[in-house]
Amino acid sequence: MVELEDIRIGNYFAHQQKVITISAEHYQRISILAAELEPLRLIPQKFFSLGFGTIRAQDFNGFTKSCNNVEVFLRAAPQQRWTLQVGNTLRVRSIEHVHELQNVWYWLFGESLKRARD
Repeated sequence: MVELEDIRIGNYFAHQQKVITISAEHYQRISILAAELEPLRLIPQKFFSLGFGTIRAQDFNGFTKSCNNVEVFLRAAPQQRWTLQVGNTLRVRSIEHVHELQNVWYWLFGESLKRARD
């Protein structure tokens, strides 16, 4: 189950054992759909598909991607979570799911974070 406020057009979730992208058509039954959605855990393969690269070659504990000359860093944290840092800021956020990363990206840059093939 996913909270309604976490669902945004363009977000990826698991639904009936498939990955779906939330679209405008989903909003017609979003309250029912929210109970059926499962969040996707962030793993290195998902970072690569979203356009992130490793901070150091062959090191899958840290990833980075930039937008508008701002670097976003993700580092492995305890309990299958990731620490997100934007630029040189001291403020960080802990995340564990793809939609959380997508929502932060949207809040920061006003654009959707999508897979390369989308």
